[in-house]
Amino acid sequence: MMDSVLTVKNLTVAYDGSPVLDNISGKIQKGSLTAVIGPNGAGKTTFLKTIMGLLKPLFGEVTFGFENKEKKTKIAYVPQTGSTDRDFPVTVFDVVLMGRYPHLGWFRRPQKRDKEIALNMLKKVGMDKFKNRQIGTLSGGQEQRVFLARALAQQATLYFLDEPFKGVDAATEKIIVDMLREIKNQGGTVVVVHHDLNTVKKYFDSVIMINKSLVCWGDTESCFNEKNVAKTFNTDIFPERENIYG
Repeated sequence: MMDSVLTVKNLTVAYDGSPVLDNISGKIQKGSLTAVIGPNGAGKTTFLKTIMGLLKPLFGEVTFGFENKEKKTKIAYVPQTGSTDRDFPVTVFDVVLMGRYPHLGWFRRPQKRDKEIALNMLKKVGMDKFKNRQIGTLSGGQEQRVFLARALAQQATLYFLDEPFKGVDAATEKIIVDMLREIKNQGGTVVVVHHDLNTVKKYFDSVIMINKSLVCWGDTESCFNEKNVAKTFNTDIFPERENIYG
Protein backbone atom coordinates (compact mmCIF):
# COMPACT_ATOMS: atom_id res chain seq x y z
CA MET A 1 0.00 0.00 0.00
CA MET A 2 1.29 3.43 -0.95
CA ASP A 3 2.07 6.03 1.69
CA SER A 4 -0.07 9.15 1.98
CA VAL A 5 1.76 12.31 1.04
CA LEU A 6 -1.23 14.48 1.97
CA THR A 7 -4.17 14.04 4.36
CA VAL A 8 -7.10 16.45 4.48
CA LYS A 9 -9.54 16.20 7.39
CA ASN A 10 -12.85 18.08 7.68
CA LEU A 11 -11.54 21.02 5.65
CA THR A 12 -14.04 23.88 5.67
CA VAL A 13 -13.44 27.30 4.11
CA ALA A 14 -15.67 30.38 4.08
CA TYR A 15 -15.47 33.86 2.51
CA ASP A 16 -17.27 36.61 4.43
CA GLY A 17 -19.32 34.01 6.26
CA SER A 18 -20.37 32.16 3.09
CA PRO A 19 -19.15 28.55 2.83
CA VAL A 20 -16.89 27.79 -0.13
CA LEU A 21 -15.76 24.32 0.91
CA ASP A 22 -17.67 22.20 3.39
CA ASN A 23 -16.14 19.33 5.37
CA ILE A 24 -13.73 17.90 2.77
CA SER A 25 -11.72 14.84 3.83
CA GLY A 26 -9.44 12.44 1.99
CA LYS A 27 -5.89 11.30 1.29
CA ILE A 28 -3.52 11.64 -1.64
CA GLN A 29 -1.14 8.76 -2.13
CA LYS A 30 2.51 9.17 -2.99
CA GLY A 31 3.25 8.71 -6.68
CA SER A 32 -0.27 9.45 -7.89
CA LEU A 33 -1.73 11.76 -10.54
CA THR A 34 -4.91 13.27 -9.10
CA ALA A 35 -7.49 15.46 -10.86
CA VAL A 36 -9.67 17.93 -8.96
CA ILE A 37 -12.87 18.45 -10.94
CA GLY A 38 -16.08 20.38 -10.45
CA PRO A 39 -18.10 23.23 -11.97
CA ASN A 40 -17.09 26.90 -11.92
CA GLY A 41 -17.39 28.23 -8.37
CA ALA A 42 -17.10 24.76 -6.85
CA GLY A 43 -14.07 25.77 -4.78
CA LYS A 44 -11.35 23.93 -6.71
CA THR A 45 -8.75 26.73 -6.65
CA THR A 46 -9.68 27.53 -3.05
CA PHE A 47 -9.09 23.87 -2.23
CA LEU A 48 -5.57 23.98 -3.67
CA LYS A 49 -4.65 27.28 -2.05
CA THR A 50 -5.93 26.21 1.37
CA ILE A 51 -3.95 22.98 1.23
CA MET A 52 -0.81 24.95 0.39
CA GLY A 53 -1.41 27.36 3.26
CA LEU A 54 -2.15 30.37 1.05
CA LEU A 55 -5.66 30.57 2.53
CA LYS A 56 -6.74 29.89 6.09
CA PRO A 57 -9.56 27.39 6.66
CA LEU A 58 -12.48 28.01 8.97
CA PHE A 59 -11.63 24.67 10.51
CA GLY A 60 -10.16 21.31 9.58
CA GLU A 61 -6.56 20.29 9.12
CA VAL A 62 -4.05 19.45 6.41
CA THR A 63 -1.05 17.24 7.12
CA PHE A 64 1.79 16.22 4.85
CA GLY A 65 4.02 13.18 4.68
CA PHE A 66 6.99 15.41 5.46
CA GLU A 67 7.91 18.01 8.05
CA ASN A 68 6.27 21.45 7.81
CA LYS A 69 9.71 23.06 7.64
CA GLU A 70 10.27 21.18 4.36
CA LYS A 71 7.16 22.58 2.67
CA LYS A 72 8.99 25.40 0.86
CA THR A 73 11.18 22.91 -0.99
CA LYS A 74 8.82 19.93 -1.17
CA ILE A 75 5.78 21.73 -2.62
CA ALA A 76 5.69 23.37 -6.07
CA TYR A 77 2.78 25.36 -7.51
CA VAL A 78 1.81 26.23 -11.08
CA PRO A 79 -0.94 28.90 -11.08
CA GLN A 80 -3.51 29.50 -13.78
CA THR A 81 -2.30 31.20 -16.94
CA GLY A 82 -2.95 34.94 -16.71
CA SER A 83 -2.71 35.07 -12.92
CA THR A 84 0.71 36.73 -13.04
CA ASP A 85 1.84 40.26 -13.90
CA ARG A 86 2.83 40.01 -17.56
CA ASP A 87 4.29 43.54 -17.48
CA PHE A 88 6.88 42.65 -14.87
CA PRO A 89 10.32 43.01 -16.57
CA VAL A 90 11.71 39.53 -16.09
CA THR A 91 13.06 37.04 -18.62
CA VAL A 92 11.89 33.49 -19.18
CA PHE A 93 15.16 32.15 -17.74
CA ASP A 94 14.84 34.31 -14.62
CA VAL A 95 11.32 32.99 -14.01
CA VAL A 96 12.50 29.38 -14.19
CA LEU A 97 15.52 30.13 -12.01
CA MET A 98 13.09 31.30 -9.31
CA GLY A 99 12.26 27.64 -8.86
CA ARG A 100 15.68 27.20 -7.26
CA TYR A 101 15.19 29.95 -4.66
CA PRO A 102 13.53 27.72 -2.02
CA HIS A 103 16.78 25.74 -1.90
CA LEU A 104 18.93 28.82 -1.36
CA GLY A 105 19.71 30.31 2.04
CA TRP A 106 19.40 33.97 2.95
CA PHE A 107 21.46 36.24 0.66
CA ARG A 108 22.70 33.28 -1.40
CA ARG A 109 22.77 33.80 -5.12
CA PRO A 110 21.99 31.02 -7.61
CA GLN A 111 25.08 29.01 -8.43
CA LYS A 112 26.21 27.34 -11.65
CA ARG A 113 24.32 24.15 -10.78
CA ASP A 114 21.10 26.09 -10.19
CA LYS A 115 21.41 27.74 -13.59
CA GLU A 116 22.12 24.41 -15.25
CA ILE A 117 19.00 22.90 -13.68
CA ALA A 118 16.88 25.86 -14.83
CA LEU A 119 18.16 25.61 -18.40
CA ASN A 120 17.64 21.85 -18.45
CA MET A 121 14.02 22.25 -17.39
CA LEU A 122 13.48 24.86 -20.09
CA LYS A 123 14.77 22.34 -22.61
CA LYS A 124 12.40 19.69 -21.26
CA VAL A 125 9.39 21.89 -22.02
CA GLY A 126 10.79 23.11 -25.34
CA MET A 127 11.28 26.73 -24.27
CA ASP A 128 15.08 27.07 -24.10
CA LYS A 129 15.14 29.13 -27.32
CA PHE A 130 12.98 31.72 -25.54
CA LYS A 131 15.16 32.00 -22.42
CA ASN A 132 16.03 35.67 -23.01
CA ARG A 133 12.49 36.73 -23.92
CA GLN A 134 10.45 38.81 -21.49
CA ILE A 135 7.74 36.66 -19.92
CA GLY A 136 5.01 39.11 -20.96
CA THR A 137 5.69 38.57 -24.66
CA LEU A 138 4.75 34.88 -24.59
CA SER A 139 1.48 33.26 -25.57
CA GLY A 140 -0.66 31.61 -22.89
CA GLY A 141 0.59 28.15 -23.81
CA GLN A 142 4.23 29.24 -23.82
CA GLU A 143 3.78 30.94 -20.45
CA GLN A 144 2.29 27.76 -19.04
CA ARG A 145 5.32 25.78 -20.20
CA VAL A 146 7.62 28.28 -18.50
CA PHE A 147 5.81 28.05 -15.17
CA LEU A 148 5.86 24.28 -15.42
CA ALA A 149 9.62 24.48 -15.99
CA ARG A 150 9.92 26.67 -12.88
CA ALA A 151 8.07 24.05 -10.83
CA LEU A 152 10.28 21.29 -12.24
CA ALA A 153 13.40 23.30 -11.42
CA GLN A 154 12.32 23.31 -7.78
CA GLN A 155 12.69 19.51 -7.76
CA ALA A 156 9.80 19.17 -5.34
CA THR A 157 7.97 16.00 -4.37
CA LEU A 158 4.39 17.35 -4.41
CA TYR A 159 3.15 19.48 -7.33
CA PHE A 160 -0.08 21.49 -7.50
CA LEU A 161 -1.24 22.76 -10.90
CA ASP A 162 -4.30 24.97 -11.42
CA GLU A 163 -5.88 24.24 -14.82
CA PRO A 164 -2.60 23.78 -16.72
CA PHE A 165 -4.37 22.66 -19.92
CA LYS A 166 -6.75 25.61 -20.15
CA GLY A 167 -6.27 27.51 -23.40
CA VAL A 168 -3.15 25.63 -24.51
CA ASP A 169 -2.54 23.97 -27.87
CA ALA A 170 -2.24 20.22 -28.43
CA ALA A 171 1.59 20.32 -28.47
CA THR A 172 1.73 22.09 -25.10
CA GLU A 173 -0.84 19.73 -23.61
CA LYS A 174 1.25 16.73 -24.66
CA ILE A 175 4.40 18.26 -23.15
CA ILE A 176 2.60 18.92 -19.87
CA VAL A 177 1.15 15.41 -19.71
CA ASP A 178 4.54 13.87 -20.47
CA MET A 179 6.15 15.93 -17.69
CA LEU A 180 3.45 14.97 -15.18
CA ARG A 181 3.95 11.30 -15.99
CA GLU A 182 7.71 11.73 -15.64
CA ILE A 183 7.22 13.28 -12.20
CA LYS A 184 5.09 10.29 -11.20
CA ASN A 185 7.60 7.80 -12.59
CA GLN A 186 10.28 9.44 -10.45
CA GLY A 187 8.18 9.04 -7.31
CA GLY A 188 6.60 12.50 -7.25
CA THR A 189 2.92 13.31 -6.68
CA VAL A 190 0.76 15.64 -8.78
CA VAL A 191 -2.60 17.29 -8.03
CA VAL A 192 -4.25 19.09 -10.95
CA VAL A 193 -7.37 21.25 -11.14
CA HIS A 194 -8.80 19.92 -14.40
CA HIS A 195 -11.74 20.93 -16.58
CA ASP A 196 -11.77 18.48 -19.51
CA LEU A 197 -13.91 15.50 -18.52
CA ASN A 198 -12.92 13.66 -21.70
CA THR A 199 -9.33 13.19 -20.47
CA VAL A 200 -9.86 12.47 -16.77
CA LYS A 201 -9.51 8.69 -17.14
CA LYS A 202 -6.79 9.04 -19.76
CA TYR A 203 -4.51 11.28 -17.68
CA PHE A 204 -5.27 10.56 -14.00
CA ASP A 205 -5.39 7.57 -11.70
CA SER A 206 -7.20 9.38 -8.86
CA VAL A 207 -9.90 12.03 -8.76
CA ILE A 208 -11.39 14.49 -6.28
CA MET A 209 -14.92 15.50 -7.30
CA ILE A 210 -16.23 18.55 -5.46
CA ASN A 211 -19.01 21.09 -5.66
CA LYS A 212 -18.38 22.96 -2.41
CA SER A 213 -18.91 19.63 -0.63
CA LEU A 214 -17.25 16.35 -1.56
CA VAL A 215 -18.93 14.02 -4.05
CA CYS A 216 -16.16 11.42 -4.36
CA TRP A 217 -12.44 11.11 -3.57
CA GLY A 218 -10.66 7.99 -4.72
CA ASP A 219 -9.32 6.06 -7.70
CA THR A 220 -10.63 7.23 -11.06
CA GLU A 221 -11.99 3.82 -12.01
CA SER A 222 -14.45 3.73 -9.11
CA CYS A 223 -15.20 7.46 -8.65
CA PHE A 224 -15.44 8.84 -12.16
CA ASN A 225 -18.79 7.54 -13.36
CA GLU A 226 -21.99 8.96 -14.81
CA LYS A 227 -23.77 9.17 -11.47
CA ASN A 228 -20.98 11.08 -9.71
CA VAL A 229 -20.36 13.41 -12.64
CA ALA A 230 -24.08 14.29 -12.74
CA LYS A 231 -24.06 14.92 -8.97
CA THR A 232 -20.89 17.03 -9.15
CA PHE A 233 -22.16 19.24 -11.95
CA ASN A 234 -25.84 19.27 -10.86
CA THR A 235 -26.94 17.99 -14.25
CA ASP A 236 -27.82 14.82 -16.11
CA ILE A 237 -26.54 15.89 -19.54
CA PHE A 238 -23.62 13.46 -19.63
CA PRO A 239 -24.95 10.45 -21.59
CA GLU A 240 -23.00 7.22 -21.76
CA ARG A 241 -22.57 7.61 -25.52
CA GLU A 242 -19.98 10.33 -24.86
CA ASN A 243 -17.71 7.48 -23.76
CA ILE A 244 -15.89 9.52 -21.13
CA TYR A 245 -16.22 6.91 -18.42
CA GLY A 246 -14.11 4.21 -20.07
